[in-house]
Amino acid sequence: MNPISSDRQRLESKITFLQQQLDLYLPETYQFLMEQMDTQQVLLKRLEVQDHFAVIDSSEGAMSPCGALQGI
Repeated sequence: MNPISSDRQRLESKITFLQQQLDLYLPETYQFLMEQMDTQQVLLKRLEVQDHFAVIDSSEGAMSPCGALQGI
């Protein structure tokens, strides 16, 4: 399995868990749960961006010097 996919699945599982906990939260834990949710969502977005950039970088070889895709 792709390490990025594995990391993404782990982060998505954490976010799902936190969302479930928010449904049952005690008022004194709300801030903590929201901070954890924000942290996990930032990490997930970072992975999504890295994954997208990897696709761009891997297709760079198919780009002409002017930036247009060749063969289109």
